[in-house]
Amino acid sequence: MVHADICDCAELLATADVVVLNNVFEFFHDRCAQAAIWARMRAMLGRRGTRLVTVPALSTSLANAGLDIVLDGWVRELPIAPPYPRQPSLEEATVAGSALHSEALAEQNEIFDQIHLYEVV
Repeated sequence: MVHADICDCAELLATADVVVLNNVFEFFHDRCAQAAIWARMRAMLGRRGTRLVTVPALSTSLANAGLDIVLDGWVRELPIAPPYPRQPSLEEATVAGSALHSEALAEQNEIFDQIHLYEVV
């Protein structure tokens, strides 16, 4: 695992099999800096087959940076399944009479739905 400025990791990113990006730039850089980082990162993450695990979705992070980078032609999103059965929504659980138990469990769906998996094409 590496904890470093992504712009200083070009060689590492060029050979990475998996890159995890968790709420990466929104809280640390202004939109102008985010745009520059994303442009550079897209160039560095060009090896076919590299997997990106992101929270939130790439489209959300790019929109937050004010970018309209087209994902088609760079990455494709891959389906992922939660490691547990999907929980009923709060509304479904309330109808079934188990709202207190299911509220916490239903939150698992929301958290898991924020995780996205992409493959560089």
